[in-house]
Amino acid sequence: MNEKSILIVGGYGVVGGQIAQLLREKYPTLPIAIAGRNLEKATEFANKLNYAKGVELNVVSKESFAQIEESYSLIISVVNDPENYVLDYAIKHQIALIDITRWPEKFHEAVEFIKQKQVKAPIILSSGWMAGLLSLCAKVYAEEFSHVEQININALYSLKDKAGPNSVEYIDQLTKSFTVGANEKKKTVMPLTDPVVVQFPSGYKTKTYRMDTPDHVTLPLMANTDDVNFRITFDNELSMKGLLFLVKTNIWKLISGDRFTSIRRSVLYHPGSGGPHQVVIDIVGTDKTGKAIKREITIFDPNGQTHLTTVAVVLQAIKIIEHPNWPGDLYFPEQFPETFENIRPFVETWLATNKITLTVKDN
Repeated sequence: MNEKSILIVGGYGVVGGQIAQLLREKYPTLPIAIAGRNLEKATEFANKLNYAKGVELNVVSKESFAQIEESYSLIISVVNDPENYVLDYAIKHQIALIDITRWPEKFHEAVEFIKQKQVKAPIILSSGWMAGLLSLCAKVYAEEFSHVEQININALYSLKDKAGPNSVEYIDQLTKSFTVGANEKKKTVMPLTDPVVVQFPSGYKTKTYRMDTPDHVTLPLMANTDDVNFRITFDNELSMKGLLFLVKTNIWKLISGDRFTSIRRSVLYHPGSGGPHQVVIDIVGTDKTGKAIKREITIFDPNGQTHLTTVAVVLQAIKIIEHPNWPGDLYFPEQFPETFENIRPFVETWLATNKITLTVKDN
């Protein structure tokens, strides 16, 4: 493989496979390696793509990484990296990395891990909701504000959407407090609290509830605001009420731990043939003239959360592929190379090209 080849770890999974296919559409001759524990499955999927091959890789086996023979310019990791072996391999071999797998605790661990290393290629920790796309959009559309008082992100999750098992890992965080905001706005909150009523693009109106994501860390830094809040709800009202009951009565806490993992995940993991993913982002602040403004951004992807995640990951990949001299460092999904111009039109065009509806309305 040539110097521009890409390794997708978890490349034959639900999201990994879609990433590979979208990359192939964008770059018809770009060599792609599909990596996973099952070489037969990896090879079978790679054979459906041109300029692709399968690679056997077990992310929890350090010895497995020693078997990698090719040199890659980019690794896209779409499976959990519990021992940081993928992250460490990318840093040691000076390979750019996009990692979308880390929920807050592992996200913070990765940040500290990277700080101790000499990084010579871009490392993008893009583990926010939908691979950080929502925070990216919030940051882009907050650029015209002179002051951003608050950003609220609300997501409507379809329980019947296509999904891999990693997609519900957040359910293991539902008994842990977390921090939102910074400086005077900093406070500790609990998951599934402080509901707000939101009307989504389809017209569905319901309450959304707090959930911890890395967006609470990255977006305040990038959008220069001390108040960022992420909330979520499900499109199945009965399931949402059931989960609230389990958490509020401490039943969820009683079934925490590895022993009951399968039970917890069975509550919410029922992947189906697909369902739309909907998002409402509110930005509150003042414009350049000092006038108070509230901007609402809505995102509607009829092809669901796995598709929206895929589009977000390939957007991040484009930044690296088309800017090979981007300095090595830790980056978040809201950041672009300094040489990347017209970020807002790029984001809008990329979403529209992939049949994702984005609207912006000022109040």
